Amino acid sequence: MSGTPEAPLEAPEIVMVTSESLPADFVQDQADALEQAGIRIATGRSPRGPFAGLELLLPSAVMLIVGTAYFTGFAQKAGEHHYEVLRTVAKALWMRMSKVRVTMIGTPGKVSDNPRFSLSYSITGGLGQGAAFKLVFRTDLEEAEMAEGVDAFLDFLKDLHRGELDEERIAPLLTYRPIGGTILVTFDGATGRIVGVDPLADQRGED
Repeated sequence: MSGTPEAPLEAPEIVMVTSESLPADFVQDQADALEQAGIRIATGRSPRGPFAGLELLLPSAVMLIVGTAYFTGFAQKAGEHHYEVLRTVAKALWMRMSKVRVTMIGTPGKVSDNPRFSLSYSITGGLGQGAAFKLVFRTDLEEAEMAEGVDAFLDFLKDLHRGELDEERIAPLLTYRPIGGTILVTFDGATGRIVGVDPLADQRGED
């Protein structure tokens, strides 16, 4: 059998996943904005639940996943416009989801009644080999602080993949042991830095 073999499909640089509880086209406009900037984008759907596992490791209603291919391939050879589009989309998704009430159905004792972090939206930055940083947002977050946090997280990922991070920026993220390869982080408005999050704090009733 002869013929030219097909080129392998390239991995998407950005993935957007929405819960099946949301309309199928809920984030389509934002996915289109990324695609128009020249970014390989994939979309998917996650089941509604019930889920078993720790609350902050469960799927958010909307998940923006920035793959390693974005920073190690596309971002290195493209201009800066695409990066500003990514920042804009990441913030727009938070604005949209901040108006949506999400109730997580999970294992008793694993999902808190008054979560400190939103179940609606998260951003994950891939590190390769199954490891990732997952940015979660506090439920009391204001818009200005959210915007600063998104910028800080995306800049952190960019510098990480470029090998431009020093120990001062990495150390606050490694306070708690990763679970399943995922390191949970959030934005600390007081310091202006991305810091680690204890995935077990809500279950222990800690502030």
